[in-house]
Amino acid sequence: MGRLPCAQLLRLLLAALTAAVVASPHPAAAVSLERVIASGLDAPIFVAAPAGDPRLFVVERGGRIQIFENGVFRATFLDLGGSVSTAGEGGLLGLAFPPDYASSRAFYVYYTAPGSGTPLTSRISRFRASSADPNAAAPEEKILLSLAQPYDNHNGGTVAFGPDGMLYMAFGDGGYAGDPLDAGQRGDTLLGKMIRIDVSFSSFEDDYRIPADNPFVGPDGILDEIWALGLRNPYRFSFDRLTGDLYIADVGQTAREEVDVEPATSAGGRNYGWDVMEGTLCYDDPDGDDAGEPPCAAPGLTGPIHEYGHTVGCSITGGYVYRGSQSAYRGHYFFADYCSSGIYSLQWNGAGGVLGEVVDRTAELAPSAGEVSNPVGFGEDGAGELYVVDPYGEIFRIPPAAGRCGDGRREGSELCDDGNTTSGDGCDANCRPTGCGNGIATSGEQCDDGNATSGDGCDANCTQTRCGNGVRAGSEQCDDGNQSSGDGCDANCTQTGCGNGVQTAGEQCDDGDLQSGDGCDANCTPTACGNGVRTGSEQCDDGNLVSGDGCDANCRTTACGNGVKTGSEQCDDGNLVSGDGCDANCRPTACGNGAVSAGEACDDGNQTSGDGCDANCRRTACGNGVVTSGEQCDDGDLVSGDGCDANCRPTACGNGIVTDGEQCDDGNQTSGDGCDPNCEATGCGNGVPTPPEQCDDGNQVSGDGCDRNCRTTSCGNGIATAGELCDDGNQASGDGCDANCTPTGCGNGVVSAGEACDDGNQTSGDGCDADCSGSFCGDGVPSEGELCDDGNHGSGDGCDANCTPTGCGNGIQTGGEACDDGNLDDGDGCNAACELSDPPQTRGQRRCILAVNEGVARVARAQSRNQAQCLSDASSGRLGAAPTAFDGCLHADLRGRVSEAARVLAEAEAAACSPAEPPELALGADRLAGLPAARALPTALVRDVFGAPAAALPREARAAARCQREVLARTAALFDDVLGEARAAQAHKLEGRGMAPARTDAELGAFVDAQLAQSAKIARGTQKLLRRTIAACEDADLASVFPGCAPSTPLFLASCAVRTTRCRACALFAATNPRLPLACDAFDDGRANGSCAAP
Repeated sequence: MGRLPCAQLLRLLLAALTAAVVASPHPAAAVSLERVIASGLDAPIFVAAPAGDPRLFVVERGGRIQIFENGVFRATFLDLGGSVSTAGEGGLLGLAFPPDYASSRAFYVYYTAPGSGTPLTSRISRFRASSADPNAAAPEEKILLSLAQPYDNHNGGTVAFGPDGMLYMAFGDGGYAGDPLDAGQRGDTLLGKMIRIDVSFSSFEDDYRIPADNPFVGPDGILDEIWALGLRNPYRFSFDRLTGDLYIADVGQTAREEVDVEPATSAGGRNYGWDVMEGTLCYDDPDGDDAGEPPCAAPGLTGPIHEYGHTVGCSITGGYVYRGSQSAYRGHYFFADYCSSGIYSLQWNGAGGVLGEVVDRTAELAPSAGEVSNPVGFGEDGAGELYVVDPYGEIFRIPPAAGRCGDGRREGSELCDDGNTTSGDGCDANCRPTGCGNGIATSGEQCDDGNATSGDGCDANCTQTRCGNGVRAGSEQCDDGNQSSGDGCDANCTQTGCGNGVQTAGEQCDDGDLQSGDGCDANCTPTACGNGVRTGSEQCDDGNLVSGDGCDANCRTTACGNGVKTGSEQCDDGNLVSGDGCDANCRPTACGNGAVSAGEACDDGNQTSGDGCDANCRRTACGNGVVTSGEQCDDGDLVSGDGCDANCRPTACGNGIVTDGEQCDDGNQTSGDGCDPNCEATGCGNGVPTPPEQCDDGNQVSGDGCDRNCRTTSCGNGIATAGELCDDGNQASGDGCDANCTPTGCGNGVVSAGEACDDGNQTSGDGCDADCSGSFCGDGVPSEGELCDDGNHGSGDGCDANCTPTGCGNGIQTGGEACDDGNLDDGDGCNAACELSDPPQTRGQRRCILAVNEGVARVARAQSRNQAQCLSDASSGRLGAAPTAFDGCLHADLRGRVSEAARVLAEAEAAACSPAEPPELALGADRLAGLPAARALPTALVRDVFGAPAAALPREARAAARCQREVLARTAALFDDVLGEARAAQAHKLEGRGMAPARTDAELGAFVDAQLAQSAKIARGTQKLLRRTIAACEDADLASVFPGCAPSTPLFLASCAVRTTRCRACALFAATNPRLPLACDAFDDGRANGSCAAP
C-alpha cells in the first residue's frame, strides 16, 4: 500500500480514537434488560411486530415464526422449515410488516433456500395472514425475488419498509472473503447492494415494481433495483421510526466494523466503499481485479459515521434508534458485537460523525435474569420498545417506563395509547382500540358483544343477527339483506329455486324435490314423451313426437333391430340376429348380398367365381380343394409332404420349392450348381467335404481347425489367421516368417537369436536400441536418463558409475563437495570449488529480497487493473469504435497506478537493500530487473489469450463481452496467486521456518519450484478460472473472441488461459530473481515442452 495523504491519515487517527472510545464503559443506570422470553425457542434471530399490535413475532433461523403476547406463547404463525436452508450463514433471516398490514394482511420474509448449482438462493417472499385466524399465515407464497448466492456466507439478513412505503433489502457481496467476485462495486449484480422495490399489489400474485425515483433507473449499466452499493455484509439495518433516517451496520473483513447512516432526505445512489475501502482504511483486493472501481478514498465514496477495530470485537450486529418510553435512551442508536457480546449506543451528529462518546452499555444493561451471549439481532414491538435477541433461546428488552393511559406510550395492560383519553378516535379513554369486538357499541355498530364471533346475536361485523340483515347466520340458507321473496332468497332466508316446493317464474311445476320420474322432473318440468327430457322408460326424448328423426313418437331410439324398417334398411325383423332372413345390418340374408352370413366364408356382393370369393361364397385359394388358375394341385389343405404342398404344387425335389427335409431346391436335379439331386446344399459349411475343400466341419467359423473357406487352419497354410502375424505357406524360419508365423527381425517384440532384447520398436534410448542390443550405463552409448556414458562403471574418470559427469558445478553434490549449485560462480553461497562460501542470508538481505519481490508484484497488479479498465472502456465505446482500441490501451498508465507502484518499489528497494550487505540470493546485480517484466508480462498474457492485437467486443454482444470480462478477471487473479505463492515459498526457505534456511540459489530455487507444483491456493485459483470461464463462455463464439487460444470449447479456452497465466506469472518471478533456476516451463502444464515464453 502506498503512502496515504494527510487527510487520509487524519481519518485513520480519528478512527483509532473512536475505536478506543467504544470500549469505554458507561456509569450504570437504574435500568437493566428484562428477559421476556426464557424458553421455547429454537435459534431465534429477529423479532418484529405490526404497528400498534400487542403481539411479538419471533423469527427462528430454522424457518418458524412464533407469536408471543406478554411473554406467553400463542401460536406458530408460519413454518417454512421445508423450504429453508441453514447452510453456512443461511436460514430464515428477516421479517417485515407493511404499513397497510391491518387491511392487506400481507407480510414479507427473507430466507435462503437450497441453491441450484450454488450453495444457496436468497428469496424475498410475500405471505398473508389467514382471513379466518389472525395468528396463522395462509400457505400461499409469492416469491418476489430470487438471487443465487455463490457462497454460503455474506447473505445479509434484513428486509424492512422505509418511511416511503417501499421495501428495502440489503444483500452481502456473495461471500467467501475479500469479495472474490468484486460484487461490491459492480453494477450488474445485486450482491453487495441495498435494493429498493415497490411491493404494493392489487392481486396477491403481482410482481414487484421499480420505483421511478430509484437512483439508477435508466440505461446506465446499473441494475434499476439498486439503492446503494459498496456493502460487504450489511446483516442488519433499520429506519429510525421518528425521523426516517437509515442506519446500516456493515460487517467488516479483518480490520473494521462500521456504522453507515443515510438521512431520510437522501435520493440514494451512495457508494459505501467496499471493496475499495474497509471502513476508512484502503483495502488491497487480493484478486487484483478492480476494473472500473474508484480509487481508495475517492471523493464519491461515503465513509462510516463510526467504526471500530477488531481489538473491540469482530462482527457488528446492527440495531435501532431507540424510540421507546425510557427518555434517557431516546435518539440513541443501539448496536452490539456478536463476538464480544458487548452492547453500545451512539448519537449521530447529522453529518459524518457522532455526538459525544460512543457508550458501552454492556454492564449497565446486564439482565438480572439470564445472560445475553452473541447477540444476533434487535427488534421493535408495536409500541416501539427495543428488544435484544440471544441465539440460544432468550429474548430481552429494555423495560418500558411506568406510565398512564393517555401519555402517548403503550405500557402494561394498555392495548393502545394515542396521547389522550378521548374515545371515538381509534383508542378509547381506557386505552383500548375502538372497533367492533371491544364490547362498546359505537357509531356504525348495531351491537358489540365484546367478541368477533357470529351466531350469538351480534355477528363479527357488529350487526344484529336476523334474516334480512345481509349476513348469513344460524340455520339461514341465504341472506340477501331484505325479506322479499322471488329474488333468489325468500323472506325466510331460504334459497329460491327448483325443488323448494314453490313454483316460481320459469317453472312448470315444483314438487319440492329434484327427482325425475315422479311427475315433475329435476328441471321443474312435467314428465312426458316429447318434452325434451328423457325420463322413466324412455329410450330417448328429442322434444317432439315425430318418428324417423332418430327418436320416434314413443320415445324409442330409431335403429336397425327395432322392428321398424326406416331409411336405408332393406328389412328389420326386430332383432340383430343374422341367419333368420334379415341380418344384423337389416339386409336380407343370401350369398351375393355383400354381407358375410352364417355358412359363408366370404361375400363380395356377387355370385361370380374367380375374383377371390366364388359363387358359393367360399374364398378362392390354395387349400380349398378346388384346383384353380395357378395351382398344380389342391388337396383341400395347406399341409406339405402329402403329395401336394402348401403352395398347391406337387411335392418333389427339383420343383423349385424348399419343403420339409430339403436344404435347398433350385428347380432341377443337377449337381455342382450349389444344390445337389437330393436337394442338399453344396458348399463350405455343409459338413460334407467336396472338392476343392480341404475340410468341412459343418460351419463357417475360423479358428476351430477348419476355417470359413474350408481350409485346414495351421501355421504354414499360407493364410494368416487369428494369432498369426504372417503365414508364408511353410514352417521354415529364416525366410521372413518363422515357424510360429511371426515376422523375423529386430522390433517385432520377440527376442530372437542374436538379439539381446526386443521391445517392439526400433528406437534407441529406451533401454533397447535400434539393433536390439540392450542399453545400460557403461555400454559407451549415452541413452535416456544418462548425462554421459564412457563405457565403464568406474567413477573418478569424468563419468561416474551412474553415468553422471563427475565434477563441481554439475548440480549434484558428490563426495568431497560441501555443495554443488550447478555453476562455478563465486559469491552465490557455493563457490567454484563447491565449498560453502557464505553464511545464510542476514535479516537485511531477506528484507531486501522480499521487499523487491512484493514491489514487483504490486506493479504487475496495477498493470492488470489498468487492463481491466481498458477492457471496460473499450467494450463500452469510450475508446472509440476501432476493435483494436483495447490493444492500444494495454500499455496505458490509467490514473497513474503503475507509475505510483513503480515509485513505491524504488523507495522500498532503497530503504530495504543496503549496498554494504553481501549479494543477496536470487536477485541480480540490478535488483529492479523485474520492473520492465512487471509491466510487459501482464500485457503479454492478455495477448496470449485475446490475440495480437487484442480486440474487445462491444457490450451489446452480451455473451461474448461477459466471457471476455470473466476470462480477464480470472487470469489476473490466478497471475497474482502464483506470484503470491512464489513469494511465500521464498520467504519460508530464506527464514528457515521449520527447515534449514537456504544457503544457495539452487537450494532456494528447488524449494520454490516444489511449492509452486503443490500449492493448494494455486490449485483453487486454477479450478476457479476453469469453472468460471466454462460457466461464462458457454454461449460465446470462442474462436473469434480469443484468437490467441483459438479454442473450440469453453474447456479448451479455460485450459489455455490457465497454462499461459501460470507460465507468464512464473516467468515474472524468474525475471525478478534471475539467479534462481526455476522450471517455469514444466510448471505451466506439468511438463517440459518449450511452450513457456521467456520474459
